[in-house]
Amino acid sequence: MDLLRWWRFLSGGGVAWDRASPRDARDFARWMQIAPKVSRVHWRRRTSGEGPSR
Repeated sequence: MDLLRWWRFLSGGGVAWDRASPRDARDFARWMQIAPKVSRVHWRRRTSGEGPSR
């Protein structure tokens, strides 16, 4: 997934992947640090009470 994010980041900036500079990599790493994280509910820990009971 990170490689896909890298390519999309470069594409958004209009930079070809083979022309990316260390500065682009630095900006990407910083963006990854500050970007909001998506939290997803694990399939085994449903909050609605659904699923098999043990």
